[in-house]
Amino acid sequence: QFFNSVEKTIAIDVANHDIITLDKNQALSSTNAQTLEKAIDLVSRYGTIQVINPPSNQVVTIDKEITIEGEDIDVTNWQIANNSTEVLIEGLNFKNSTKNAIINNGEAMISQCSFNGGNDSAIYSNGDITILNCTFTNNQALNGAGVYIDNRNNKTLISNCIFKRNTCTYNQNVSSGNGSCIYLNKGNDVEISYNVFKNNNGVNNITSSTW
Repeated sequence: QFFNSVEKTIAIDVANHDIITLDKNQALSSTNAQTLEKAIDLVSRYGTIQVINPPSNQVVTIDKEITIEGEDIDVTNWQIANNSTEVLIEGLNFKNSTKNAIINNGEAMISQCSFNGGNDSAIYSNGDITILNCTFTNNQALNGAGVYIDNRNNKTLISNCIFKRNTCTYNQNVSSGNGSCIYLNKGNDVEISYNVFKNNNGVNNITSSTW
């Protein structure tokens, strides 16, 4: 478990596991993939995918413990669904996602990522999640344009993040317009600390229905 403190990270040992690069301009090989789906197929459990030159419009599901990392790399219209126990995603700039950029149904850490211009909650979580040092800008959704937490018995930590100009759109036919930054549908073990909220548009920056 990696939720005991901000300093603690996922215990994925990459020293003895493979590294797969994701570079659409390089030939497919045993160590390089041209799509994110193929990179996930190639990487072993506890391995790392290094995003170098990514393709757009990627929709994938993760079912094993891996790290996906970049060095301030832009990824356009990506959706990553996590069904695994331990996934680390860091150093990626998610842009213009038409759906949730990240769906977490397992255990995830999201670190040093940005989410800009999304058309749904940037992160939807129904599992244990830690979100550190991330930026959420110009996202829009019915509820929780930045982060939508939908769990009762799982752990949530959101710390040292920036939320700017996110908007909850109102629909008179459904419950909407709440939590322009963070929406907590359910949650008993939640820590939200040291975050910045600026110029967001909704009923509240943070809304909780059963917290």
